[in-house]
Amino acid sequence: MAGGLAEHGLVCYNWPWKVLMPGKQWPTTTKPKGISDLTLSEHAKLVCSLQDKGLERLYFKAVPKIKGVIYYTVVIVSNMFIAQLINCTKPVILGVAPPPSSRHSSGWRKFADQSTNRKGKPRQTNASATRVSKRKCKAHTHHRSEPNPQEGGGDKHTPSKRRRVEVVIERSHMAP
Repeated sequence: MAGGLAEHGLVCYNWPWKVLMPGKQWPTTTKPKGISDLTLSEHAKLVCSLQDKGLERLYFKAVPKIKGVIYYTVVIVSNMFIAQLINCTKPVILGVAPPPSSRHSSGWRKFADQSTNRKGKPRQTNASATRVSKRKCKAHTHHRSEPNPQEGGGDKHTPSKRRRVEVVIERSHMAP
């Protein structure tokens, strides 16, 4: 599959995590059977990633083979890109970034000659592990006793209650 994608200038982005890459086979089978090798959960992941509308969706990008001298630079660039896919300098299938709990630091990449490596997208960051420290105001760090309203107020460092003010602007009709 990867060689066919490369010949036609197609690149597959965001292959789902924990789904068997095309061309690979389970160790228990003797012959690869394509999509039939996938388990039911892998089928479901593949379908969900195709239907996803977010950044992790599975999609294909095509670089068309341009023949002729319409735009000379476009012809050279697109044909060079296809040559890089076929010569295995650019990956044909790129996997999604591994989840934060993964032991792998990067995602899968597959080339036209069926070779794979883990130099794809870097591992996702764990949002729950990221801590944001809040800055504290000096006035709030000191523990002061509340002022007695009968004694005349309090000092100027005591934070006041926030008041909500509504501003209404009326437009008057101007006479011509």
